[in-house]
Amino acid sequence: MRNLRKILIKKSIRERGAYFGVVGAISLTISTLISILLRYSIDPSFNIISHAVSDLGTGSKISSVIFDSGMMISSICKLPLYISLLNYFHKKECSFFLIKITALGSLFTTIGHNIISFVPFEWTDFILFLIHGIGAAIHYVAGSIIFILYGLIELLSVKVSKILVIISFTTGLLYGIVWIGFVLGFTAGISENSTNHIIQWMSFAGIILWSLLHSIFLIKLKKRNSLLALDFSEKTYL
Repeated sequence: MRNLRKILIKKSIRERGAYFGVVGAISLTISTLISILLRYSIDPSFNIISHAVSDLGTGSKISSVIFDSGMMISSICKLPLYISLLNYFHKKECSFFLIKITALGSLFTTIGHNIISFVPFEWTDFILFLIHGIGAAIHYVAGSIIFILYGLIELLSVKVSKILVIISFTTGLLYGIVWIGFVLGFTAGISENSTNHIIQWMSFAGIILWSLLHSIFLIKLKKRNSLLALDFSEKTYL
């Protein structure tokens, strides 16, 4: 009975991961917009040019809690989406090696996302700052790799919309620029500027769009397959 329950749970995640992806993308978008409005109401100087995305987690208590909550929900929902997408690639007989590497990277970027969601970004607390920084490094480095791999799989092995391929490569590139900027900041002492902040916001928007568009793709695919199966069964019956 326990093994059957586990099988049913895994099957449910594989089949409904896209819906989790939609919930995660929408919740992160709404929580971010609310947090920005609350932060701006207290600090009118707040804007996406002079402030990084992580600054939303250091504002007022209410706005930071709302933003972090959206991050947590998004992080939890993203893993089922990865599983559903990789399961689809597996059915299409894509490269086993690429799928395994992408699956491992997806796990790491989710772990990093969880860390930065649960651990606030605080300059004044070295331990929190260090843990948050490690989580961000894992999230962005692994993310830059897997989104490019998703793009390669979609480009070479799976027939999908070019929009999905473009958003995968673009998000991976933006993630790579973000973590390279972090490295230069720590090693060369190059401080963050408006360009870094804008790229961070673009990568943030990129992952939301990536999750939403890939979720919609899987949902449409499932509906189309259901209609084809229904049509086939009707013809067989007749």
